[in-house]
Amino acid sequence: SVHTVDKLLVDQKEFWNDKTRDEAHDKYFFEILKSVENFNQFSVQGHLDFITRYGGLDKKGFIDYIRYQDLIDSILKKLISKGKGIEINTSGIRYNENRFYPCDNIIKRYFELGGEIITIGSDSHKASDLGKDFRRAYDFLESIGVKYISSFDQLDVYFKKIK
Repeated sequence: SVHTVDKLLVDQKEFWNDKTRDEAHDKYFFEILKSVENFNQFSVQGHLDFITRYGGLDKKGFIDYIRYQDLIDSILKKLISKGKGIEINTSGIRYNENRFYPCDNIIKRYFELGGEIITIGSDSHKASDLGKDFRRAYDFLESIGVKYISSFDQLDVYFKKIK
């Protein structure tokens, strides 16, 4: 997961100072692409667009998917070419965005491009959030034709049927 850009945490005001939402999102997605291009010792890209949770009332919210589609496609294609996956993070539901990280469009696009490796995480910081909203993630995956989720032993991927 990418949590810092230009040595600043994206959940801190300092990152957002003097940036529009688009400028912040540009920097964030380019940092993810750079990370995916330059590192191999990982299994999945975690909560790809969680930056939407931050920036204050005037900057938080959904990404402009159309604006970033080419850049996101580059990220997804690089992940797929390296045999890497993405994580569906369910915490967006409990953070009142009523969605997963990444958004549905990104998840669907990953599979359209030929991706197969997907994990589900709840980003739990307390026991009551462990596995929260996984059923909703499974239902969504099934609704778009996905039959398997992934887990790892070291960097070796294993597939498990959703049902």
